[in-house]
Parts: sequence; structure tokens; C-alpha cells
Amino acid sequence: MTDFTDVNISNQLKLHCEVDPKSKQDIVNAIWGWQNGIWQPLQQGGGLTFGDSFLTLKDTTVGNGEKEAQLFLIIQQDGDEIEPLVGTNKGLVVQKDFAAGGFLSSNQGMLSLGSGLNWQCDRPKIVLGHSGRPILYNIEERSSEPPTHQQLQLYINTNDDHLYEYHEEGQEPHWHDKGNISNYSGNFDTLYLKKFFSEDPAHLDLGDLTAHGKLMLKSTNSVFAVAAGDNFDPQHPEDPFDTYLIPQNPSEGGLGLGSYGHPFEWINIKHLFLHADETHAAALSVDHGVINEEDYYYINPSSNTGLGSDDHHFKWVDTDAVFVYADNDHAAQLTAGYDAPNAYLTTPRLKVNEITTNDGSGFTFSEKGIAFIIRKKGNYYEAINGSSGDLAFGGADAKGGVSGTYATPVIKAAINALTPDRDYLQWIKLVGHITLTKDGANDYCIKITELTGLDLTSASLTLENSQNCDMIRIESTGNPQEHCWIKGGIIEGNKTNNTTGDGIKVWNGSHNILEEVTVRNCAGHGIRLTGDAAAWAGLHRVLDCRSYFNGGCGFVTNNQSDDFFLNCISQSNLSYGFWLLYPQQLYRCHSIYNAAGFNIQSHCHLVECYADTNHRHGFYADSAVGTVYQLWFNNCYAYRNSQQTTNTYDGFHIENINDVQFVNCRSKPSITDPDGPNQRYGYYINGCDNVSFSNCMAQYNDNHGFFISNSEYSSVTGCQSRQNKGHGYRLENTVGCAVTGCIGTSNTMNGLSAYICTDLSITGGSYNYNSVGTTTYHGVSLNGDSNNCAINGVTARENGGYQIAILAAACDNCVIEGCTTSVSTVGSISNSGTDCIVRNNRGYVTEVSGTVTMLNGNNYIEVPYLLGDTLHRLTAPSGKIHWTFRNVPLTELGDTWVQDVDNDSFTIRVRNAPNVDVSIGWEIRL
Repeated sequence: MTDFTDVNISNQLKLHCEVDPKSKQDIVNAIWGWQNGIWQPLQQGGGLTFGDSFLTLKDTTVGNGEKEAQLFLIIQQDGDEIEPLVGTNKGLVVQKDFAAGGFLSSNQGMLSLGSGLNWQCDRPKIVLGHSGRPILYNIEERSSEPPTHQQLQLYINTNDDHLYEYHEEGQEPHWHDKGNISNYSGNFDTLYLKKFFSEDPAHLDLGDLTAHGKLMLKSTNSVFAVAAGDNFDPQHPEDPFDTYLIPQNPSEGGLGLGSYGHPFEWINIKHLFLHADETHAAALSVDHGVINEEDYYYINPSSNTGLGSDDHHFKWVDTDAVFVYADNDHAAQLTAGYDAPNAYLTTPRLKVNEITTNDGSGFTFSEKGIAFIIRKKGNYYEAINGSSGDLAFGGADAKGGVSGTYATPVIKAAINALTPDRDYLQWIKLVGHITLTKDGANDYCIKITELTGLDLTSASLTLENSQNCDMIRIESTGNPQEHCWIKGGIIEGNKTNNTTGDGIKVWNGSHNILEEVTVRNCAGHGIRLTGDAAAWAGLHRVLDCRSYFNGGCGFVTNNQSDDFFLNCISQSNLSYGFWLLYPQQLYRCHSIYNAAGFNIQSHCHLVECYADTNHRHGFYADSAVGTVYQLWFNNCYAYRNSQQTTNTYDGFHIENINDVQFVNCRSKPSITDPDGPNQRYGYYINGCDNVSFSNCMAQYNDNHGFFISNSEYSSVTGCQSRQNKGHGYRLENTVGCAVTGCIGTSNTMNGLSAYICTDLSITGGSYNYNSVGTTTYHGVSLNGDSNNCAINGVTARENGGYQIAILAAACDNCVIEGCTTSVSTVGSISNSGTDCIVRNNRGYVTEVSGTVTMLNGNNYIEVPYLLGDTLHRLTAPSGKIHWTFRNVPLTELGDTWVQDVDNDSFTIRVRNAPNVDVSIGWEIRL
């Protein structure tokens, strides 16, 4: 050991030592803890060992005794942790912040928090520092395994979107598939209390609990108790709670609610039990929302008495009726078949969310309501009459001559029994899980006719194996079927075991409504509106519908026009999300993970529609494959499309269509993954005239933000194109187009590039920081045979090449005027065009310039110039002419001035004739 009194260390102090490695458990056991009520080291020998070198801090104050603490090194032998560790055998006080890259462990078991972080009145809190980060943050995404790897390393394979973990210890080294990345959604925004070295949850005891979100209590076969009120029973001190939830029958998964010894028991979804004691109880049972006679019963049949006191009681008389008594003159009766003309029900308010049956005396269904209820009871399907509650068709006894073995004949019988020639809508309600089969030789399961409603809100329909047909059809071979309504439910197409068939097909119909229907896994399309080309049809409403995982498209319209789609989602279909072959209106519709987003083959209006992560184009329209004109895109968003092949497909791809309008649209790939796979162009417009962009944005695309080619009289106003890997704006072979007040910044190539454009107007706007790091591209450029183009009032600064450039001699009669630029390494403004004018630009832009030589002995020289063009020569103001004597000091020449200025020359004079030839550089700045 070495003692130091005063030591000055100018660089570093190294203490070399040998330390015995310890396991993670040894380190924990060496720390002091409680043993037999005594605070002492938990490991034999006591305390952490120091190794053979350590640093001792010693207090030698007189009267305090000698107190000391050691700092030393700890080596962990597990091998998979960051090491070494620095230890001390005494306490550690930190005046300000303490940060740990690993875990914190405390054997004495108390976390003491003082006041809050930001100011004195701030509350103490535990803050989750990574709560805004996704579970899979900072993990490399690759199409193949990383070339280097280590134990437990992770990467995401972009081919199958799976997470892989590397394992090499105790087995053959390999990458272990951890499953699809969708299994790891969410952020680090949940705090867990776990037992040490375990995934088992620890307990929490606290006072008031305030939850701003969901409160989820997961308890298996145990009691959730609530202490409330003052009904503590001293006879039962083992149960201090007034109210509790307890599973009375854990095998059936039920929970009870009540007070000690008198629980309310909920055994399963069919039975509701009310217990008072062993002799006073009642039960209510329902099956699929329809009351059955055999399901009514009471616990005490000898007295037929339920809840109540004296003669004012609730009485459950038998299986056919329920009586509610106040006195002999005031009563109400709900029956299954009896007539009770003197019974009535009085209540200040009555709210009925849904009525599925009719008892014949209380509420009476109009025949305009639910005519039949289709359900499966046991092994048989039944159609219950909505007015009488009687069995109408099917069942075990083949009521009405209709077998109840399969659902389709029962449903067909109910449809055929609806009121003929009606002028009102009649409903058939389907309940529970129903399997559909083909209707005989027809290519559908269910066919509904005019003024028929299918209520599927409590149903899920599944297509039986090998049926290969449409599941629901609205069809007409004569007049269009109008005003049919399909509402709610799940339609499962079972495409694994069927090769053809749509979920819902509307054929030649009009004014039909599809609402809140989910169609999935059909071999054909999900929802299809179609018909004969000669038959007028359309004006349907498709509201809040979902179409997933179908073999064709999510939604199709063909020979149906002016339909209205609202809040519909098409996801993961093998073809288009929406295939629109006739004029339609779509509001807030979403196409995600489909082969392509929206395929538009007619004039349509799309508002707040999203094309998200589709394999090919987000929005696609081409008049070459359909009669398309007058497209409107308002607040539409193309996001991260071209997933099949990066830099191949576009956010918006429009060809050969006139009168297209874009307002407040966005087109860009993932913000968190701008390197792809990503869209090629944000907007691709080819062969389209009269196209208008207003307040649109393109960002992070793999090529140009906006690409407009072969277009006449189109405009781009108030748009932004940023951080694209091509040009911000590319105009090619256009006539009479205008770009006004736009921003093109931080693009890899030009902010705006025009090639072979005629009568192009570029007015206002800002084109900065493009082509940074290279002089190849510019802020704004004209190239090719571009004629009669004007660049006015543009700001172009800090671009890699020229700020504004006319690059080709073929560009003629163009103007750059009133612009603001900065100077780059190659220059501010370049004019290589013919008969082009560059004037009145901030940044000291030279309009025309040259060099002349005034010969020895002369005191003047005439300088020819051309400002404007040969047909429209301009005269330079004398105050805008600047000149410099390059090889003779001005003091030798005396005064100098310019005179005799006309539209083709001016004269520079000096007071003293030089005795040598003088080189003069001149320029005209406007």
C-alpha cells in the first residue's frame, strides 16, 4: 500500500491490479442485506473484495476517528455484460444527476424521490426516457444477413419483414426468426414491475390511483376486491371488503359482483344469475339475443317469487310471461304469446338500442321492420317470424317444408316470403355464425331483391368449401333493383378452399346502401358494383366498409356511375385496392398494402384518400386504358408506395388525361426510412393538358418530386418539393405552363429543371440548397430548345451550380429578371442562350461584359456592345456601365469617364494618354 499526502497528477493515474471475476449473483450477494434481522453482507466473508489494488479515501480529522472508503474494480465473469464495473464499499452521494446504462439494484429496497425535476413545485415522477421510440428503433433493415455479427445481434429482413436474432452459444451458429415485425408494434411507453431475474409481475401497494387511459386488471381465478363504504362485518374480519369481483365458477370463467356472502354471479354469456341466498334467487338466459321459452326459469318454483316485498314484487310466473306489479291497477306484462289488454308500462324515459323479437302485446313490429330472424339453434338453421316470434322456416322439423340443415335454403325462403310489391324496406336479420352454400345451380348464395335489407350486425357469414360463387348478390335482369341495404357483419370468403366468387356483388342495381360491412378472404373481389354496359346503374352508397385479403380487388366499380364511397378501407388485396372504371366520388378512403392503390379509369373525385405502402403506384389513371377526364384530388396522400421495386412506381401516376386538379395533396415515402423502398416520382404527369397543382408537396421521393411532360397550359402554384433524389420540379416538352410561388429546396438535382419548354412562366418562389456539394445541377435551369420563357422574381441561393442558368444556345428569347441570387463557385447567373435578356437581378449579375485594349498614345476607345437582341437593341444607362484598368494605375491616367452612349457602343476616355497599351475590362450591370 502506498500513502500519499499531496499529489499533483498532470495526465492520468493508473492502478494495476488483479481482480477475481464474480458472477452477477455473487456481486448481488456480496452487497449488504438483511439476514436474520441483521444488516450484514449476504455472502460468507462479507462485503465486496477489492483485488490487490484499490484507492482508499481516508478522513483523519481529529475527534472523528479514522474513517475511510475504498474505490476498486469489479470484473463480471458472465461475459455478456459491459465490464468492468467500478465499486465502493461505502455509500455514494451524487450532488446532481446520476445516469446508468445498465440496471439499478438496491438491497435495502427504497427509492426516495424529492421534489420535481423542472422547478420546486413540479411533482416527483418516473419518466420513461424512450417512450417516444418504437420497439424496433435503431435496428438495421437489410435484404440479407449482416456480414459481421455477434451474439444476440438483431436485424430486420426487408424481404419478409421479419426480425432475426443471432445465436452462436451452445448450438450451431444461426439467425433465429423472431417473427413478423408487426408483432413488435408500439413504443417503450409502458412501465412494468417485475420480480428479480423473472418475468413474473411484482406487487404494488399504493394509495389513490388515477388512470388517464384504460385500467386492465389481469387475474386468474382470484379475487379483485374493492374496499368501499362502511359495511365491514366484525363477524368476518377475514373479509374487510364491502364489494368484490370473484369467479364463483372459475372453470367457466365467470366473475361475480356483490358483498360478502351475497355475490352477483356471471357464469357465461348465456346466463345471468341473481343470488340473495339459497332460497331467494332468479336467473335470466338469452340465446343469440332471442328469448327462448325453455331458457326462462326461476330458482324457487314452489313460490314463483322473484325480487320484491309483500305484494309489490317482481314475479316470474312461468316460461311464457313476465309480470311487473305495482298494485292491482298498475301493472305491465311482457309475454311470449298471451294477450294482456289491461297491462301497460309507464316510464319517464325508455331507451331501446335494438329490438330483435316481438312478443305480440308489448311492442308490435310493423311489417316494415324486421320480418325474419335467421339463426342457428343446435345443428339446424331457423327463420323466426319477426311479428309473432314463431318459427317460420327450417329447424329440426323442416318447418314450412324447408330443411334447416343448411342456412341458404332457410334464408331464401325468408326472402321469398317478404311482402310482394311493397313500397317500403323490409329487413331480414342474421344472427351468429352462419355457413353459406351455393343456391342450387346459381352462382351465388344469397340473392336479395328490391327494398330488402340484410342486417348482419350480429352475424358472421362464411362460405363453405368448394362453393366457388358470390356470397351475396343484389341482381336484376329487368328494372334495376333499388333501395337494398346491407348493414354490418363479417363476410368470410374462405379463399383457401374456393377458387372464384366475390363477397358482395351488385348487378345492374341503383340506390343501394352497403354500410359497415367487412368482407375478407374472398377468391374474387371483396365488394363489386357492376352490370351490363347497356343498363344504367349506380348512385350507390358504400359507407364505412372494409375489404381485406381478397384474391382480386378490394372494391370494384364497372358500368356503375356516381357511386359514393365514405370511410372505406381496402387492405392487402392481391390486385387493386380500388378499381374505378366509371365516375365515382370517394371520401376518406384508404388503400394500403395492395398490389396498387387506386386504379382510376373514369372521371372521379377523391377527397382525403390515402394510398399507403402499396406494391406499385399509389394513384394511377391512364386514359389509354379507360375513358378518363376531369379528375379531382383534394387532400389526398400517397405514402411509401412502390414497395414491389423501389424507384419504379409513383405516388400519383396520371397519363393522357385533361383537366386534372390537385389541391393540398402530399406524396412522399417514409419519414423515418427515406432510403426506401420508395416511390419514383411524387407526381408523374404525362400527356395531360390543363393540369392544376395547388398547395401540394413532394418529399423524399427516389426521383423527381413533380414530373410534368408533354403537357399544355398546366400550372403549379404554391407547392413544395423538398429532399427528392432527382429534380424538385421537372418540366419537359411543355407549352404555356406556369410555375408560381413554389419552393424547391434540398433536392439532389435542380430545384426546377425545364427542358424543351415553350412560353413557360416561372414567377416568384424559392429554389435554394439544391445540388449541394456538386456544381452539376442548379437552382433553376432552362435547357434544350426552350423558347420565350420568363423567370421573374425568383429567389435562388446556395445551390451547388449556378443559381439560375440558361444552359443551351437553342434557348432563345428568354428573360431572367428581378431575381435574387447568391454567388456560387461557378457563378450566379449563366446565360448561354440566344437573344436572351438578363437584367435587374440582385447579386450584381452582369448583363453584358468584355475586354478591350486602348493603344499606346490614345486617351479614348470606342466599345461596341449588344444589349437586348439585334432586332430590339437597348441603350445602356451610362450609370450602369463599369470599367477597370487592369495594367496601369488610375493615378497615371487621371480622370476617366464614359460618353457617346447609344444602342450599339459607348466611349471610355482618360485625361492622360498612356505610354503603353492599356487593357480595360468592362461590364454593364442592370
